[in-house]
Amino acid sequence: MRTWMSVSLVASLGLLGAMEPQSAGAVMCKKSSGALFVRSGTCKKKEVAVTAADIGAVGPDGATGTVGPTGATGSTGPMGPAGPGAQWALVAGDGTIVAQTGGISLFSHPFTGEYYLDFPNSLAGKGIFIAPSNRDNAFSGAAQASPCGSGTDAYPNCAGIFPDTRLHAFVGNQANNAGLNFSFYVLVLP
Repeated sequence: MRTWMSVSLVASLGLLGAMEPQSAGAVMCKKSSGALFVRSGTCKKKEVAVTAADIGAVGPDGATGTVGPTGATGSTGPMGPAGPGAQWALVAGDGTIVAQTGGISLFSHPFTGEYYLDFPNSLAGKGIFIAPSNRDNAFSGAAQASPCGSGTDAYPNCAGIFPDTRLHAFVGNQANNAGLNFSFYVLVLP
């Protein structure tokens, strides 16, 4: 009986391995007696589908194949949100935001040369730089900027009144004795 099962197993594995690719629906089935059969499609009632591994007929792993060619480059995805990098804005003399990194808005322009800008993140302890812009094709005096809030770097006239996400900016005239509505850049480093 054992010899017959061995011959049957070898024959079944041989048939399974020799089947053409078009008969890929072949399945190895096992009866409760242990007899193995190769069937097309599915096993009969009271038979169980088995794999070569189920009956210990799997050899060692083969050698790793060669790497295939690189695939085609995919299409460019949408731009993601701004990271925690620097934030900047170009502000016109009337307070209009001309260009920016995003999320910056004018809160108020209460006096000549004075501006309050809202930023999306806290400005406390950040490097803040301000410079007049040449887009007005004229000359101005000095430009100054400080965050609001309650930090030691806060502008005194807005300290404790406004949040630290608000920036006070001032552009002076050429004599630096009064404000001047003049375009400026502001840069906040992370």
